[in-house]
Amino acid sequence: MISTRCFTQDLVDCRDVMLAGGKGTSLGRLIRAGFPVPGGFVVNTRVWRLAREEAASVGKPVEIPPQVAREISYYYNTMAAGAVAVRSSATAEDLAAASMAGQCETFLNVEGEAELLEAVRRCWASLEAPRIRAYFDQHGINPAKVAMAVVVQRLVPADVAGVLFTADPNGAGSGKMLIEANWGLGETVVGGQAQPDVLTVDRETGRVLSAKIADKQVYLAAGTGKEQPVAESLRNKSCLSSRDVHRLWELGKRIMEHFAAPQDIEWAIHQGDLYLLQSRPITTQQEAEAAEAALCATRRRLREEMAAVRRAVPTMAGEDFCPAPSRIGCKTANQLPLATEEGSNWIGRCRRGYLEG
Repeated sequence: MISTRCFTQDLVDCRDVMLAGGKGTSLGRLIRAGFPVPGGFVVNTRVWRLAREEAASVGKPVEIPPQVAREISYYYNTMAAGAVAVRSSATAEDLAAASMAGQCETFLNVEGEAELLEAVRRCWASLEAPRIRAYFDQHGINPAKVAMAVVVQRLVPADVAGVLFTADPNGAGSGKMLIEANWGLGETVVGGQAQPDVLTVDRETGRVLSAKIADKQVYLAAGTGKEQPVAESLRNKSCLSSRDVHRLWELGKRIMEHFAAPQDIEWAIHQGDLYLLQSRPITTQQEAEAAEAALCATRRRLREEMAAVRRAVPTMAGEDFCPAPSRIGCKTANQLPLATEEGSNWIGRCRRGYLEG
């Protein structure tokens, strides 16, 4: 028995982002508000700091200290062991300004003490990944101020799972919700391993505006950790009933109202019960809208530049006369359907002047 709890805390008690990370704090808030979140605990940031200090002192890779491993194993066993989901919870994660969606590691179907401890260690290691460092640079986050906690959450053996955006992240209108679903665990939807069913729902009324039922060829079953082929009879059948869609719409509205901001939600359904796995702010919508506006402006500018070149000296190469291209022009140039010689020269100059600089 553990007499003093130093390195873990139950999800329901997670309130401090600097101790439980963004995801752990968000899940704690949702549990306290009565949302159907699977139970679990958080390995707090003190452990991550302790492990890094011990590793640095002996010049070895980061490992879980023995006293910490005993506490993690003890509270894992109080959950009656079994399969769990192990999710990163960085202090810069699931925040309004930067959700870090899909950046750090998540491990499903984790079972047994040894496998759990290895998953925790790998969540820590993901904070050092090049993609994370690039994300920090892009969002102006100081890596030295970021710490890592880890959520250990009871795994829902989902019959159906997926994601719910309470505002369409494709910029198709803030009055719509977007639901994506597949059979089995939601990792095939989040990770893009399968083409999911996609439904657009009116956010005010819950009415289904469109439904694209996909040919769902693979799914991930709880307990296996491996993709399996979907039965022929289910491949082109809708994952969700009308009742399921209505419940997801209601859940999305409640969560959005609770956080007072659009949310990216992961959910699961098992034996008819709906579970909320995690919820983070949508940060992609404004970025997508800004990128679309920039792309339209760049297209317009390029058309004007090409027209000016043709009027000035039709027989000479456009790059000799185009004004210096902007950085946003360089970033989007390859997306533009320019088949003219002037367009090719302009894109080439972008690459030489900026993309390779």
